Amino acid sequence: MKRPKQVAERQRVDADKSTPWCPQAVQAAAWATGNLPPAEQAGYAAHVQQCAVCADELAACRRMVACLRDVPAVGPEPSANLTARILAALPAQAFRPTAWSRTIFFVRQHRYAWAAAAAVLIWLAAAWLVASVGQTGRIAQDGCAWIASHQEADGSWDPESGGGVARYRPALTALATLALMREPDRYAREIAAACSALQRAQADDGTFGPDETGRMYNQALATWALLSAYGRHPEYEQAIDRSLAHIRMRQQAMGGWGYLRDGADAANTAVTAWQVQVLARAQQAGWVDDGGHLRKGLVWLRQRADGRGQFGYTAGRGGGEGTPTLNAMGAYTLLAAGGASAELVSVAATVMDRLPRGAQGACAVEADFYRAFFTVAAWDATGDRAQAGRVRAGICDKRETRGVDKGSWTPLDSWSKVGGRLYATSLAVLTLQPQAKDTL
Repeated sequence: MKRPKQVAERQRVDADKSTPWCPQAVQAAAWATGNLPPAEQAGYAAHVQQCAVCADELAACRRMVACLRDVPAVGPEPSANLTARILAALPAQAFRPTAWSRTIFFVRQHRYAWAAAAAVLIWLAAAWLVASVGQTGRIAQDGCAWIASHQEADGSWDPESGGGVARYRPALTALATLALMREPDRYAREIAAACSALQRAQADDGTFGPDETGRMYNQALATWALLSAYGRHPEYEQAIDRSLAHIRMRQQAMGGWGYLRDGADAANTAVTAWQVQVLARAQQAGWVDDGGHLRKGLVWLRQRADGRGQFGYTAGRGGGEGTPTLNAMGAYTLLAAGGASAELVSVAATVMDRLPRGAQGACAVEADFYRAFFTVAAWDATGDRAQAGRVRAGICDKRETRGVDKGSWTPLDSWSKVGGRLYATSLAVLTLQPQAKDTL
């Protein structure tokens, strides 16, 4: 509850905000007493006919002047040379211009020029922002065109053709599909073919890809792609049901997910973050989570963050293992999947305060696509478009601009050895394009 003093201050501020105001109202007193400079009289007379605020102010000043003139004179009138005697008594240095007075005079004499210059600067800044956003969009479109041109006849993408690893075919097909979904109308045919390929690749138990360390990445990304397409393609419902059932089955007792089946390895933040995002998207799309898997996953993930704004990989409460990539991933997941939970938002805010600002560290300079994707997503989730824009600009600079790979990105980061050029280009496009409403 606010204290009385705070309430009064809030009411005063609110009243000030609601009171009409005009910058020319200050001229009312000079006009009413006949002291407005001749050069400003015509403009003020025309303005006061159209401005209710100034008309009210002038009426009040005139009433005040009339009241003062009605006051009977008391005592002798001042002598005619009173002003001259006062000025003569002042020291000579009182009339010397100071640096401050010269500045005020200069600003006043050129106030319209200053206003025009400020307007030009604002316009230029807005034009630069629009041009920057437009350039980013065009570069992302070129990336989408490259991705679409490398789709296989069966609707999937071959990781090995771009330097990736075959066992990640479901995940990379899904990643390419999610990139194209940023332009769903342009690539509707390619998206439908890709989702059909994912359906055919799904095993009877709902799994995607071989049962090894990459299984849960394949599972999460393939499910995410199908969920994102579900609004236009309800025929994917059964495939999504089976995939979600497998994700829930693989959740460990404490709420996290690891690489291996039956909890053979410790749950970790990276794998868990992907599963939590998918479960949140499923809940948004109408899937009921009777077992509370999403809630338990969020609790587990929240426990990896310490009070210093660091996410641990496996250890609870940070454990001193935090990296910019892990921190961005954890913060974004809490913000995107945590709903309106004040605690999760608070934890994410603490983590965001620790993220590298400015040029965003090495994610743009070294073309770390994984880090850039989650960093931009986290900044977008907090509404900080300026920070997100810096990362996007760095990613734009790393694209191929000539040759057979024009429009794509060279695989340079640690994940590129398994994802290849398809991974790098798909994540770059997802980083550049703002997230659509039907995806997390």
